[in-house]
Amino acid sequence: DEVYQVNIYAEGKSFHSCRKVLHKLQDRSLPAPTEATTSTDGISFHVQLQAAQLISFHSTSKGLIGECGQRGGYHDFVGFSERTLAQFMKVAAT
Repeated sequence: DEVYQVNIYAEGKSFHSCRKVLHKLQDRSLPAPTEATTSTDGISFHVQLQAAQLISFHSTSKGLIGECGQRGGYHDFVGFSERTLAQFMKVAAT
């Protein structure tokens, strides 16, 4: 989601990352949508939010056509166990 943060062209509008919105919903500083009170299995919206998993990517590559040249980026994992994170890191290192 962070890849598009520079693509906000409407005056008075700003970029809000999925990570930021998730954390605000989790700490209840942002109210939950009214239709998101309880799921069909009876688990409350806020309980589901505490278990939410999110992966964010931000590309720092500056290639304009086909991403030619040096590539780089940033990733952030929210809500994953240490065991799962270790698997992501193993894959990224290969």
